[in-house]
Amino acid sequence: MRLLRVRLLIQLERVSEALDQLDQIAAIAPELPEVLSLRGQCYRRQGRLDAAESTYNHLLELNSRDVEAVVSLAQIHTSTRESLPRLDPSQRKEAKQKLRSKLSRHSWGTRLGVAVHFLMASKWLTLIGIFLLLVLIAGSWHKHVGIAPWAYASQQYKSEAQVITTIDELENLPKGINAVRVKLSKATFVNILELNEARGKGSGQSSFIFNNQVEDLSQLVKVSGYLCMGYLDGTAVIFLANEDQFNKLKDTRTIEVDGIVRELPSGSFMTLFEQRDKEVNYLGSKPLSNYYLNTKYGISGSDVLPPIPFRIYVYVMLLGMFLISLNVELRRTRRFLQYR
Repeated sequence: MRLLRVRLLIQLERVSEALDQLDQIAAIAPELPEVLSLRGQCYRRQGRLDAAESTYNHLLELNSRDVEAVVSLAQIHTSTRESLPRLDPSQRKEAKQKLRSKLSRHSWGTRLGVAVHFLMASKWLTLIGIFLLLVLIAGSWHKHVGIAPWAYASQQYKSEAQVITTIDELENLPKGINAVRVKLSKATFVNILELNEARGKGSGQSSFIFNNQVEDLSQLVKVSGYLCMGYLDGTAVIFLANEDQFNKLKDTRTIEVDGIVRELPSGSFMTLFEQRDKEVNYLGSKPLSNYYLNTKYGISGSDVLPPIPFRIYVYVMLLGMFLISLNVELRRTRRFLQYR
């Protein structure tokens, strides 16, 4: 809080008060780099360039990678050089000799190397943290969401379906497209129900049971989907239907549905389907597509998209904090690169 007060006093041009506050802080922590940096700023605002230069040199003794000190010293040297014409001839020669020993012009490549060294030395832990968080975010996204982030964002607001007429089109959709409209023939309910504890759109944990295993009304109320199967271009396609689609199958065996294409999961409803197919032989000699359709909610954006896990939000928040810290150092490094 005291350091914050000092910064505010400097911004208000109340430099003498700021120096008094710094003296009080220095009595507790005399070698605190931020105290030296702020003291140097005060001296520069008062025109006490020699005192400022001495302070920044002391700061560099404590931390040779302090970019703020390097830039400030360079600015002090420039101010000194610009003041040379106002000095007496006898003083001017001595001042020039001192400046030559302090000032050295470096090429852009040299300054870039120094800047990178400063950045890596001061923020290597931050850079490692950013890398690890990016790996965690990418891994969690791939595991729990399964589609590219740009496709996910596009699907949130886009509700146009790709019309599919052949099984090849279904299984070779362009990257980023997963909302389709398909007409399936010989569609039938395969006697497998989806139960959802929350009974909300895409919310809660889903499970699947055989239709004849429903024991009481409490389970029946939790029914949120009906596993069905139809044919496209001679290949069987599984789709997860809503109640209206399920009722429609009682009157017709051909149905046109809008939905999201997903890969068939291992386990989940596939275990029950394979067991039922051995008993009833739904497939016969027909092949089964490697993809299924979630048609319960059509293609209404977030309703059909998998939820983003809470952990990803936490990772992104931490990543933002690391990036803010890195941005502060990058701005200081940019000042160093721009200074000639």
